[in-house]
Amino acid sequence: MLLVKYILVIAHIATAAAWFGLALRLAGQARSVMAVSGEARSALAKDVGKSISQVGLFILLTFIFGTANIIIAEMWPGTAINYNIAKWPYHTSVTLLLVALGAHYAITRPAWKKVSVGDASAAKRVAMGVGIG
Repeated sequence: MLLVKYILVIAHIATAAAWFGLALRLAGQARSVMAVSGEARSALAKDVGKSISQVGLFILLTFIFGTANIIIAEMWPGTAINYNIAKWPYHTSVTLLLVALGAHYAITRPAWKKVSVGDASAAKRVAMGVGIG
């Protein structure tokens, strides 16, 4: 069971790293979409739209792997080192992941849809949603 926990921890860290790495450039890319026009805007918007979708997927996977770690630690107390001491950080991180997931789907994605059709004011909301995440 310890092997499963380590695999879940590695998957959790890898998906969080992918999420952070993709999200770093989203605000700049939203501004770049507004700086170009025509076919270039369409192509860039399509590419950034894929990144937006991937960020949402990686936030969700980070949440799933983190929750799976909590479940394993609850079911097999010996798999967590000092689990009683580390209990609150687990639950805090899951709560923050839910906030990030909510910010992504309530702020970033709707703002991105407006940016992709040419609303320049929505680029700031993309940056805000990514910042909250």
